[in-house]
Amino acid sequence: MKHQSNSEEEYIANVLSAFLKIRQQEEKNIAIQLTQLLQSYKQEDIKQLKNLKVEQRELVGQMNLNIKQEQHKSNSNENTQQQLKALKPSYTNSEKKGDKYTEYGILEDGAYTCLKCQSKIKRTQDLLKHWTVQHGRQAIPRRKRNMINEDTQCIKKVSQENPKLEA
Repeated sequence: MKHQSNSEEEYIANVLSAFLKIRQQEEKNIAIQLTQLLQSYKQEDIKQLKNLKVEQRELVGQMNLNIKQEQHKSNSNENTQQQLKALKPSYTNSEKKGDKYTEYGILEDGAYTCLKCQSKIKRTQDLLKHWTVQHGRQAIPRRKRNMINEDTQCIKKVSQENPKLEA
């Protein structure tokens, strides 16, 4: 009977050792699979980072190109404006009058064009009123603005502008 129990114990021990070996092999396989999975995730992350860096470089390049184009446009606009100024003949009376209000509108063909909203306005008074009503800013002619004292916000008296020389 002892002989039989030894063989059963050996059989059980062999089965247990085989089971343990299988279990260890499965754990190794799982560990290998996890390592491979982590590596694939890392590679995907690296690819995504590289793609993002490439996109970032492209966007920066596009932004720089847009900035250069804007600068070129502004330079060409300035050049054309300077050329137009050089081509302009002497002022007429209406152009001299319109020159006072260049901050608010441009005088073209006897009518002002508002600089903000591009609407056409016939008279100077209407242009000033338009600016006050539509754009919420009091439009003051340059001549009158020069007479306003900055400290007191009062209109200077003529006697203050030209003090009399005392003898």
